[in-house]
Amino acid sequence: MGSNNTIRVKISRKPDPKTHPKTKPQTIKGSKSDDKESERKSEALDKWSQRIARIQLKMNLPAECGPKADDMLRKYLKNMKMTGRPIKAIAIACVYIAAKQVEMPHTLKEMAFINKVSVKQIGRYAQKVAEALRIDADPITPDQLISRFCYRLGLERAVERQAFHIANASYKLHVSSGPSVVAAAAIYMASQDSNDRSQWRSVEDVKGVACISTATIRNTCALFKNIRKSVLFILYSIHKPFVYIAAKQVEMPHTLKEMAFINKVSVKQIGRYAQKVAEALRIDADPITPDQLISRFCYRLGLERAVERQAFHIANASYKLHVSSGPSVVAAAAIYMASQDSNDRSQWRSVEDVKGVACISTATIRNTCALFKNIR
Repeated sequence: MGSNNTIRVKISRKPDPKTHPKTKPQTIKGSKSDDKESERKSEALDKWSQRIARIQLKMNLPAECGPKADDMLRKYLKNMKMTGRPIKAIAIACVYIAAKQVEMPHTLKEMAFINKVSVKQIGRYAQKVAEALRIDADPITPDQLISRFCYRLGLERAVERQAFHIANASYKLHVSSGPSVVAAAAIYMASQDSNDRSQWRSVEDVKGVACISTATIRNTCALFKNIRKSVLFILYSIHKPFVYIAAKQVEMPHTLKEMAFINKVSVKQIGRYAQKVAEALRIDADPITPDQLISRFCYRLGLERAVERQAFHIANASYKLHVSSGPSVVAAAAIYMASQDSNDRSQWRSVEDVKGVACISTATIRNTCALFKNIR
């Protein structure tokens, strides 16, 4: 015989309070966890307000910087839980932004070095805070740092102005270094350029203020020096055409070879830019004649008027015969021949003497003299 296993299920029903008035409905008691959490959060924020005030004093920031940073921190963490968040990094990021707003900006490296927090953390949370609170976080410029660095180094206004000049020149030339690096290198170079030895500062001094390695400062200074040399060369080479044209206008013309030889610039550069300047300013650039050069060459050689007149005569004769040599070559050859024709031995000048004045090779002078003799 098989046994029947029956399963009995007892269904319990909740009594309806309407039908069973004796049973009272259960009331859900409100938990105090949210209140406790908000209290803990406010206490923590109060503590961080005190810490922000200490950071402000530690970094010598203006008095209004602390309240601004505290207000930012409270607004940013208003709807967030504080557990699991690097509050220290967020607080320092708020101080970093507030320092910018009160026009006393500090670099991320300075903030990180002084407060022992990583640069990446401060930078990341500074960006997040600025985005969350819709704050315009303009980049720091070297000009904003130079004044503070110079003040901390005890440098005078003259050195500070020179540092501004170097930094602005580097930024105009699009030097890719950061603002603190540019400021530090500019200050170091400006202090070293000073005539007052009391204003000289070592790389270590600047490093301590800017929180940058000595190698970075030295490398940036080397870059600045190379740029400055190239810029000065460009300016120097561009300014020579103006001098060349102005010398013509005051009736003291110099040849392109003279300008190039004395100033160590190529003849082509000066000639090209002289033509451009003359065209742009609509200046009549008349060609130089040997007569304009002979007087100056003779004066520099210490020759008498008789020799000068003879040189004029030889040069004019050669030009009438359409000698194709340049004016400086004709003038040099004419002066050499006139001096050699003089009866006064004190008026004799060698080819080397004439070469030094006219900036022409001895071979060119001798060949032109031989041509003149054949023509004569």
